Amino acid sequence: MRDCPYALNVWSSLAPIDLSNGFFTADFEDWLHMNLNSSIVFSEAGIPWPVMFSVVVWKIWKLRCKRIFDEEFSSSHNPKAVLTKVKINCDGAAKSQGCLTSCGVLIRGDDGEWLGGFAANLGMGSNVSAELYGIFRGLYLAWDLGFKSIILETDSLTAVELLNSECSQFHPLLHLIQGCQDLINRSWKVKLQHIYRECNFAAN
Repeated sequence: MRDCPYALNVWSSLAPIDLSNGFFTADFEDWLHMNLNSSIVFSEAGIPWPVMFSVVVWKIWKLRCKRIFDEEFSSSHNPKAVLTKVKINCDGAAKSQGCLTSCGVLIRGDDGEWLGGFAANLGMGSNVSAELYGIFRGLYLAWDLGFKSIILETDSLTAVELLNSECSQFHPLLHLIQGCQDLINRSWKVKLQHIYRECNFAAN
């Protein structure tokens, strides 16, 4: 979990600086206790370190089992690959056009485990502006956490179509659309998918 070469590489990349004293020298039981009871927050995304620590331990254990029992398995040399494949579900809503809006974002790992998320009141706007803002914030959060392979799901077909096409310079949401497109075009893999509302209940 900590001392094999692969795990050492992962923890060296992810472990908070505030835990560096004793992180690699404490005995196993003290090491677990220190991390699971920490009050440290992981990155600017606001994820409690005990949550992130638990996810990473589980991922390392799964990779170890695959390496032992699956002869065709080949793990990445990227230490953060243990956390890089994620799904983002976004949803935005307005009571009616020009009314108060809100959005919700959920980030999960490939086993469905929670990695981050938020809900926010956005002020006056439309359904489309709320959907786009949720997409923007979700992508920004995923980038901040260091994920590199993203499936982003939204139940707004309008938002998907806007982001997959060239937007008119006169569109009222031009800057928000371009902000999302700039994030999508960064050096990572983002797959944008439209899904039905019934499949997006986690972020709803």
